[in-house]
Amino acid sequence: MINDKKIIIVGAGLTGPLLALYMEKLGFSVDLYERGNDFRKSSAYSGRSINLALSERGIYSLKEVGLFKEIFKNLIPMKGRMIHDKEGEQSFQRYGQFENECIFSVSRSYLNELLINKAEDCKNVRLHFNKQCTNYNIEKNQLVFNNNCKVDAQGPILGADGFNSVIRESIVNKLKISCRKEKLDYGYKEISLPANKSEFKLNQNALHIWPRKSFMVIALPNTDK
Repeated sequence: MINDKKIIIVGAGLTGPLLALYMEKLGFSVDLYERGNDFRKSSAYSGRSINLALSERGIYSLKEVGLFKEIFKNLIPMKGRMIHDKEGEQSFQRYGQFENECIFSVSRSYLNELLINKAEDCKNVRLHFNKQCTNYNIEKNQLVFNNNCKVDAQGPILGADGFNSVIRESIVNKLKISCRKEKLDYGYKEISLPANKSEFKLNQNALHIWPRKSFMVIALPNTDK
């Protein structure tokens, strides 16, 4: 029996818990499944570690679920990009026309933890960790997780499981939908620049970019300097 007020969300990165908060706010009962362990209980964050650049769209979403005031103290405004050329010269390119127009640098792991904590506090949201979705049976509306654990969904299933989404692949394969997935042939490496006497070594209100032909380096300010 289908119950439209019960929803399953697969994936608890940044999108999953935010979506859970929206759905709970609209009166839905939500089960949120995540393939990894609860990173809040360990010292290592398994997701992407580079800071996030938060724009007006992200700020609006956080305001809608009542989190913006809490996160605001950990945001660093970036009013533009600072371009570093090969000769060491710097040129500043403002993002907007006015002084108050900017994007914000924020720790991805901090934001993820904040969203999961908020979702966990909701009485109609349940979190399930170490549950890797391996298949979605569309006809049965059934999810299969690791160790052949099967969950019969009583309502809609929302996939927030990223680039290699099992939910999307199952739908594409079953319904013969045309879908192109293109993997870019580059990666990234994080390098931490420690503070000098508790002061920022670079302009703290800019997103720094060193553009080069085959690669580029970017630096975002962080609250721990």
